[in-house]
Amino acid sequence: MLREPGHVTAAYLLFDSRYRPQFSARAKELPRIVAVSFKDNARASMTKLLSQGSGFFSALFVVFSSLMAAGVAFSAARVTLAEQERDLATLRVLGFGRREASYVLVAELGALMLVALPIGAAIGVFMSRWLMSKFETDLFTFPYVTNAAAYARPALFVTFAVLVATLLVRRGVDRLDLVGVLKSRD
Repeated sequence: MLREPGHVTAAYLLFDSRYRPQFSARAKELPRIVAVSFKDNARASMTKLLSQGSGFFSALFVVFSSLMAAGVAFSAARVTLAEQERDLATLRVLGFGRREASYVLVAELGALMLVALPIGAAIGVFMSRWLMSKFETDLFTFPYVTNAAAYARPALFVTFAVLVATLLVRRGVDRLDLVGVLKSRD
């Protein structure tokens, strides 16, 4: 393709690793050989490069995703309280205690979380597989490799975030202005 006949751009050799130092020394003496690379050296170098860069970005992604999960949990709890405010106040006026009225809010948030966790995990699997397929090149492939802990830790964090958000918003049920909420027109 370069219109330079007689040129070889690459040669892939398989030989006994015991002869590697002699082969390297002899290849350096030949002026027509520009470079020699070994598969294990290239793999070690690539692994080192990827592990150094991916460690920082992994930590960055974990921090951002944790902040987003906590924010979404708190936002969902606040929106649910705002939507249920009139109903919760009605329950309180009818004689239900704070605990019983709060149970409606807590149960709804728990149900939302139980539905959202498996759907989120399935979307995460799909997106991870898709993303790994987009990084494939002729030289490298990045397989999708995971384990149960990779999904258990985020699920536990989301559960904890929803629990904390629910407890913070639940205090809003105790502070409802029963008369003001019931007087307001929708």
